[in-house]
Amino acid sequence: MLDYLDEQTAYLLGMLFGRGKLVEQGNVRWVIVTVKIRREAPNSPPVNEPGLPCELRQQLQELNNLSMSLENERSINRLREQLVELLEGNVDVISSPDGRKVELRVGYFRKNLIWRNLKLLCGEGTDHGDFILAKHVLEAEEPLLKNFLRGFADVAVTPSYADRDQAKRIRIAFPVVHRNRKFAYDLLRIFQRLGVAAKLLEGIPEKRGPKGKKEHRIRVYAEDYEAIGFHFEHKQKILKVFAAWNRWKQGIRGH
Repeated sequence: MLDYLDEQTAYLLGMLFGRGKLVEQGNVRWVIVTVKIRREAPNSPPVNEPGLPCELRQQLQELNNLSMSLENERSINRLREQLVELLEGNVDVISSPDGRKVELRVGYFRKNLIWRNLKLLCGEGTDHGDFILAKHVLEAEEPLLKNFLRGFADVAVTPSYADRDQAKRIRIAFPVVHRNRKFAYDLLRIFQRLGVAAKLLEGIPEKRGPKGKKEHRIRVYAEDYEAIGFHFEHKQKILKVFAAWNRWKQGIRGH
């Protein structure tokens, strides 16, 4: 059955739309997912913020002490196991020379059902810059949409204190390459369907030409995204602490 979608496939589809490719090279067809790797401790709120509750201060200190190399290794290993089961093939794991990206790839020598299904779900595109989300994915049930977002977030989203508003409340930013503006709006529709408040910030072309175009970004406050979350454990830890920070900041504003 083509254009088949279950929770595992929805998660893989999210990864493909986040940082994926479906590439044909000669007789080989590659399913490729690239994961951004953060080697440094998370960019977190200051632990010396005036009035910060002791429990929250402790949680922030724990984030600062996270072993990112170990956390990344665990996440990649679990992701590899998932892909082996889902794609029914050997998964090669290739790290970039600077260690900031990991590429997971599966190759097929024929156009099997898995390959044809993924091509249909991605609108026959070749990478996340030109993938088109199939209509029935947008109309899928909530558990499938949530898993799609988790897949996207695990590979493409880096929770960071740098993305905060004037009240220091932290937002989770979902980046979409500039040339795929349609998908940016589809992503916004998915959040709206799930009842999650989200805002689209459209990328503005810069003067440097096509390569200088800024990405589109969907922004969601950490406490709002907490109901969906990440599958990567270290990103989920960061999200929970950021959501607690936001609730504390919101409480201060409410007094």
